[in-house]
Amino acid sequence: MTEPSSPAVRVDRLRYLRVVRFFAGAFIQFIWWEIILRALLGRSRVERSATRRWTRIARRYRKLAVRHGGVLIKLGQFLSVRVDMLPREVTAELAGLQDEVPAESLVDIQRVIEQEYGQPIDKVFQWFAPVPEAAASLAQVHRARLLTGNDVVVKVQRPRIETIVETDLQAILTAARWLKRYPPVRRRVDMDRL
Repeated sequence: MTEPSSPAVRVDRLRYLRVVRFFAGAFIQFIWWEIILRALLGRSRVERSATRRWTRIARRYRKLAVRHGGVLIKLGQFLSVRVDMLPREVTAELAGLQDEVPAESLVDIQRVIEQEYGQPIDKVFQWFAPVPEAAASLAQVHRARLLTGNDVVVKVQRPRIETIVETDLQAILTAARWLKRYPPVRRRVDMDRL
């Protein structure tokens, strides 16, 4: 017996294009400097500016991840500890993503709760803290009090999280396919496994 298939999650095309555009720009910059200019100007001239370039790319990624959240934050957090793969300047820049996740607005979080429970928030909670205890890439946590009087901590997924995750994964998969075509990356990193 087969399980019923879940409805397909839609991809946010605009978000996908923004993320892919970032990766495309980073790849183009890499090709320009590491392949074309290295052949024309020589290795030492290109390497003199490498730290600045890598730091700029990592900073732009961090800003993109903070602005859009979702899996982009998770990817940045993962890469921030991969000192075996990335220059120290990149991992240092991305390390800020470990605790730099902005909270969703209270209105949006309350809307998610109301959609999940199918009723107004005051029919679910006696009290709901307006400021989250913590915010993460996929959800955030609020203190609340149930109608029974019990104090609880409520973890609420971010609005549209299924679409955000699916979109980000599709964009990252596209970038991974591009990386797999570059022999030095292919030799050094198993992109499928990563």
